[in-house]
Amino acid sequence: MATASILTQTVHQRTRKGQMVAAAQPPMLDEAHTMLLRLFNGFTPTEWLVEKASVFLAQPDVIAQELERSGLIERVH
Repeated sequence: MATASILTQTVHQRTRKGQMVAAAQPPMLDEAHTMLLRLFNGFTPTEWLVEKASVFLAQPDVIAQELERSGLIERVH
């Protein structure tokens, strides 16, 4: 499920670009990416978000990595 590379004890927040994409109407991303992007708040551990999202999404850990590579989320710590 969660990968150690970006998820273990890491907290992510949306970047300015990520804020704009998360608020865009109509959505700029598919439903799964938009849903997970909107969860990142800079306070909740990424591992916890990914674990909870796994109930609704397939491979949320991969989606989180894609969001980071795309510059939509960034590590806080």
